Amino acid sequence: MKNTLSQSNHNITVVKVTPSCATQCKRRKKRPCNRRKLPLKEIACINGDIFQPCPSPPTVYYRAIHVHPYAIVRVQNDSACTMIAQFYTRAGCPTACQKIAQGQQVTVVVPRLRKLTIRCKEDHDGNKITGICRGRYDIQLRG
Repeated sequence: MKNTLSQSNHNITVVKVTPSCATQCKRRKKRPCNRRKLPLKEIACINGDIFQPCPSPPTVYYRAIHVHPYAIVRVQNDSACTMIAQFYTRAGCPTACQKIAQGQQVTVVVPRLRKLTIRCKEDHDGNKITGICRGRYDIQLRG
């Protein structure tokens, strides 16, 4: 199977993604495959803990290899630091950034998620906070 992707994160959750629409089009030549009519099914759910020094450079928590699935990402901040979640949908610069303050939980829908990075910075007043930035992330991959 050359269309299979295997990936694992810190919690040893293995994800195997097989694009089903591409194989359906090869089998049936009479009717073209219509992606809009196919329902989005949950492929996998990836979750883990965020634990990094504050302030810190961006840390990668998810990276897609070949397939860039539709994703619902939830990030929760349980520390005094401000988190910044960066969502990449194409190579280069982040497509979207979301600030997450202390005690907040944010849910973002990303159409073609390539990479998720999270960095911690000082509080909104500009005061330097040293310590540990803690939280949790959940990613639901759909295809």
